[in-house]
Amino acid sequence: MTIPSGTGTSTAGSTSAATMTSMTAPVSRVAPRPGFWRRLGYELSGLPMAIASFAFVLTATIAGLALSWSVIGIPVLAFALILAGWFATIERRRIGWLEG
Repeated sequence: MTIPSGTGTSTAGSTSAATMTSMTAPVSRVAPRPGFWRRLGYELSGLPMAIASFAFVLTATIAGLALSWSVIGIPVLAFALILAGWFATIERRRIGWLEG
């Protein structure tokens, strides 16, 4: 038994079959806002700098406090302050680089 075309089956030549067209949305090539790469570099470098500064300054401070009963603890605490100042200087340079 043969089924005549147009009786519910969709064939390529049938007018009742839905046709699929290939439509793509227009691609918008908008340039990022000015300073995008600077801000991205600042943000991406912030986490490693924060982790390093926190770890080094905290370690030096705790070691200095633990050794503060001896003569060695006072220079270690002074080193922790110098280290914190060094990281603050680096952060100020990063902010200056960000602002341009």
